[in-house]
Amino acid sequence: MKNNVLKGLIVVALLTTIFALTSCDLFEKKHEHVFSEWETTIQPTCEVAGKKERSCECGEVEAEALITNHIYEGDVCKFCGCTHSKYFGFTKLDDGTYSVRAKDANDMPDEIVIPRTHNGIFISAIDSWGFYGCRNSPSIIIPDTVTSIGTRAFYDCTSLKNITISERVTSIGDNAFEKCVNLKSIVIPDLVTSIGSYAFSGCKNLESVVIGKSVLTIGSYAFVECSSISSLKIGECVKTIGDAAFYGCVSLKDLVIPDSVTSIGKEAFANCYRLVSVDIPGSVTSIGEYAFYGCAGLKHVVIPDGITTISCLAFYSCRGLESIVIPSSVVTIEARAFYDCDSLKNVYFKGSEAEWNAITIDFDNEPLTNATIQFNYAN
Repeated sequence: MKNNVLKGLIVVALLTTIFALTSCDLFEKKHEHVFSEWETTIQPTCEVAGKKERSCECGEVEAEALITNHIYEGDVCKFCGCTHSKYFGFTKLDDGTYSVRAKDANDMPDEIVIPRTHNGIFISAIDSWGFYGCRNSPSIIIPDTVTSIGTRAFYDCTSLKNITISERVTSIGDNAFEKCVNLKSIVIPDLVTSIGSYAFSGCKNLESVVIGKSVLTIGSYAFVECSSISSLKIGECVKTIGDAAFYGCVSLKDLVIPDSVTSIGKEAFANCYRLVSVDIPGSVTSIGEYAFYGCAGLKHVVIPDGITTISCLAFYSCRGLESIVIPSSVVTIEARAFYDCDSLKNVYFKGSEAEWNAITIDFDNEPLTNATIQFNYAN
């Protein structure tokens, strides 16, 4: 009996050894795994990670995790309800609303219609650099939920011709539309309080500009080199016109500066050489250097009461300037304020001859001092 049991154990051991000698693990050199195609065994969702597997005939199984992912039916995830967009990306803001940007500037439709909501929540801002370089879209519509347009939001959108800005927008960031060379017109909504520096710089085909009633500040270089603007009405609440704000607007002929303006920056209207006349309101207390430099078409200027200094080079090279009204409040005319104004013939001074003689007139202002001075002028 014991011999039979021993024989049985020997047979089992022999069979186990034979099986082991044919396994993949011991004879890897004699067997290479041939795996099947990957098969998803657990479908990933936005809430649960998935899994995929593949197997060899020998029984070896490999598995890899699949990252979580939204499963969309149309534009809505069937698990969490979030919305999906081919063209737009979104960022949650501190106030709970979203900002928007282009996913790929080179893959945008001809007309960009920015959505009002994402996941049922309002989109309130255009990201800084959000649509930078979207060069294939001639039209953009900004919805009425948006209140802020970020820095360089539409910079270098060279095909852009028409844009509708939400009436709720309150700020337009620096360089927001810079180099939008085909933009034809722009209406700044009435709730906007500031136009950023370089906001429309280099928009050389911009012809029509309407500046809203609430704008307080026009930033430096805001419309620099907008060479097609022919007429301009500045909003009635503007207080500051920044340095070089309209520099090089060579087609500008008509200019209305409202009596809310207190400061005209350096080079604000320099090289606007088709500008024919300008009436500077009495609210203005300072006119920057080079403010009207190179305005060769300018024929008549009225300096408002209260101005004490006419800055250096303020009217430099205004070669068509024929007459100017200067108030008795002026005590200093700085160097070259009227240099190269060789057509200047008449100066209408609101003070007496003694007051005129008391003014400090710096060098290179011969066109002014050689003109005919009419004292005690009353307009």
